[in-house]
Amino acid sequence: MITKLIEQQLSYPAARTYREHKSLFIIIFSCVVFFIAELILGGGALSAKMGLIPAEFIMAGKNLLAQDPGLQNISELFTLIGTIFMHGNLQHILYNMAFLWMFGYLVIEICGQKSFLFVFLLTGMMGAMAHCALNQDSIVPLIGASGSIAGLQGAYFLMALKWHLPQADVWPISRPVSPDNLLIFSAIGLGFDFYSLMNHAATNVAYAAHIGGFISGALLGLFVLRRY
Repeated sequence: MITKLIEQQLSYPAARTYREHKSLFIIIFSCVVFFIAELILGGGALSAKMGLIPAEFIMAGKNLLAQDPGLQNISELFTLIGTIFMHGNLQHILYNMAFLWMFGYLVIEICGQKSFLFVFLLTGMMGAMAHCALNQDSIVPLIGASGSIAGLQGAYFLMALKWHLPQADVWPISRPVSPDNLLIFSAIGLGFDFYSLMNHAATNVAYAAHIGGFISGALLGLFVLRRY
């Protein structure tokens, strides 16, 4: 019902874009809804509940391995996904949604919506676990879709190396972008993350999550994803 109402309000090209990239719209919409909910609740209440806290996540994992399936331990595992949909401020969510739209759109164009969702969720979780591995004692919640976006970049990066992809034509941008330019952009971003991580850059950016997401996305692009 909602889908039909949205399509009726859009022109034909826009409606077709919505149908063929519905999963991407749903992900972006979910991130925006959670961000608004966080603003309404205030005080970081939702981020603290849904964000991944490395020290608590690792402790929950140890308890589960010790055969202690308490509700708290099990619920802590779901923060691996919940953390992806939370954002700290307006700049954070606008920046992430812009790059999510670009690289999510391209991955869907190449592999379809199911593969996009698979890459988005799996690389987000892998990025979060990479962050946990390097920040085991941290009690600061990890929030943001950056790891998933880096995963989409990594997947596109390897697929662009494997195949002769057409120019990236992302609606509604009218001017196509060369895959080579996107490869260079992704490589520079990955290099910056590595440099910042190795030099212990004093910021609230989760560089390890970016790197973990990118590498896992690249592995998916190399060994798993197939072009339709």
